[in-house]
Amino acid sequence: MPAILVLDQATLTSDSTNFVANGNIRINGTPTNNNDLVNKSYVDAIVNMASNKIQIYMIDNAVTTTIAAINTPVKALGTTTLLTSPLVLNALNFDMPISNRIRYIGTETVVGINITATLISANNSQNFGGYLYKNGVNIGNGFKQEGSIPTSATSRVGYGAYGFINLVTNDYLEFFIENQTAANPLTVRQLQITVGTI
Repeated sequence: MPAILVLDQATLTSDSTNFVANGNIRINGTPTNNNDLVNKSYVDAIVNMASNKIQIYMIDNAVTTTIAAINTPVKALGTTTLLTSPLVLNALNFDMPISNRIRYIGTETVVGINITATLISANNSQNFGGYLYKNGVNIGNGFKQEGSIPTSATSRVGYGAYGFINLVTNDYLEFFIENQTAANPLTVRQLQITVGTI
C-alpha cells in the first residue's frame, strides 16, 4: 500500500498559493516506490517548516530596561511580535504567551536557537552582557555574549549567539541583559529570536 498523508485531528486550509495544516500530520503506510519516497520527503519538509519553527522580533523598540543593580541580568523589555511568514505561520510546537518569551508545547526535543540584538544606552562607556534564560534560569553556554557601548549618542552594539539546548513541554526561553558598568538602563532596539526543532 502506498504511503498517504493523514490529517490526524487536523484541519487543512488554503489561500491562493498555500495549503496549511493546523493540527497533527502523519504518514500512514510504508513508501513502496521512489515516488512515495519523494512524496514523503516533501511532506516531512512541509511539516518541519509549518510546525517546528518560531520567530519573534522587535524593531526600533524604545522601551528602556531598568537595571536595578550592576552585574544583575534582567529580562529585556519591549513588545515582541510573532513572525507570521509562511515558514512559521502555524508553529504548532511553540507559542509566544507574552513578549520576549517563546514557550515549547511539544514533546521532549533538541532545538536550535539563533538570537540577534542591538543595544543602546543613554550613558557613555557602558559594558553589557546578553543571556538566554530557560524557565527563568541563565543557561550560560555559548549564549552569554558581552560588549561595550562607547558613546550614548551614536553607538549601537550588536549581540549574536547560536546554539542547541534540550526542551520539554512548557519550557520557555527569554532574552536577558545586564549592565556591567553601573546601574544604568539599557534599551534593546532590535531583537530577533528564532527557535526550531532539529
